[in-house]
Amino acid sequence: MCGQSVAAEAAAMGGGALYLGGTDASSGTQDPMAEGSAPRIPRCTSRAPGSRGGATGAVGQDHGWVLLPGTCTTQDGPAIVEGYAPEGSDPVKLARLLTDVADKAAERAGCLDKGPLGAPTALTASPESRPVDDTAVCGLQGLTFPGPEGRSEAKTVQESIRPTWAREVAGYATYAVTQEPRIVEGIRSSPGFKEQPRVAGRQVSGFDPWHVVADCAGVPTYFSLEFGPRYQAAAGGPGTPPRQDLFGDLVEAAGQRLGCSIPTS
Repeated sequence: MCGQSVAAEAAAMGGGALYLGGTDASSGTQDPMAEGSAPRIPRCTSRAPGSRGGATGAVGQDHGWVLLPGTCTTQDGPAIVEGYAPEGSDPVKLARLLTDVADKAAERAGCLDKGPLGAPTALTASPESRPVDDTAVCGLQGLTFPGPEGRSEAKTVQESIRPTWAREVAGYATYAVTQEPRIVEGIRSSPGFKEQPRVAGRQVSGFDPWHVVADCAGVPTYFSLEFGPRYQAAAGGPGTPPRQDLFGDLVEAAGQRLGCSIPTS
């Protein structure tokens, strides 16, 4: 976990769940850590319309995290409190627990500069899975199926494109895109973040070629692609698109949806 100097104080919390934004959020599977010790984009997050402040994080069926304030960031990167809980635990209660732990950790570290973080008052379930459209995977035109010819259900995790969008094609890939300022700030301040090869003609920086931040119409935007075991087993075989082609499709398709300009150089 990055930000150990702060987050270590919460190591014995015993469980947790989280959310993004303020008063309302969504629950779903997620994993907060990407290669390079940065927060991986939660596979299900949302910001309550019109909310002010609040904690940034995500909640899963048995796992959650919350990002501490930016003033808690050290040379080791952003500080994250992460916790696990038995399946079936009340996600709202767990969200409040983790938020309380994060508040206390930040207060002890002297970086709770804008007052206590706000936990959500309600969580809503993720939408049902849907069949995959080979030419518009997860509803993005131009996003091709991440594997050989075949069918798989796509798990809708975050429906709206802003500020965070995430989808899972079961067994093959998990896509995530976010413009959430606190998440992008945490990623950019983490060790190992550096310039990467261009993607879809865009200049990008990140931890590797599949976890990058690009400028999108003046807004820093994080794109992430995780490959599942079924893709790994089929990689290099007939009909399986290369990783970089799939990631380029994601950046291009999501970029068009977000109104990003087409690179000219």
